[in-house]
This record gives sequence, C-alpha cells and structure tokens, in this order.
Amino acid sequence: MGAITHLIEIDVIVVGDIQSEHTSYAIPEWIKTNVKWWADGITTDAEFVGAITH
Repeated sequence: MGAITHLIEIDVIVVGDIQSEHTSYAIPEWIKTNVKWWADGITTDAEFVGAITH
C-alpha cells in the first residue's frame, strides 16, 4: 500500500467525490440507420437533415 493511499484510508487526506469529465453517449439506432442510408445515397442531404432534426 502506498503512503498516500494509507493517509486517505486513515482520513488524514480527505478526498471528495471524484467526477469524471468524460461522458459517454450511446448513439440511437435510428440515427445510425439514417446515417447509413445517407452515406449509401438512399436519402438526399435535405431528407437526412430533416430526419435528424425532428
């Protein structure tokens, strides 16, 4: 065990809640489908923009 870890465990050093600045987001399937259709040329640019903005 390291010295800092020991000091934290015996409350000499108090560490508050640690919050991650990294947030992960799942991309919904309907977005993935729309992107695929657009990339494959199935939908136009205007249709793609309309689909993801509504």
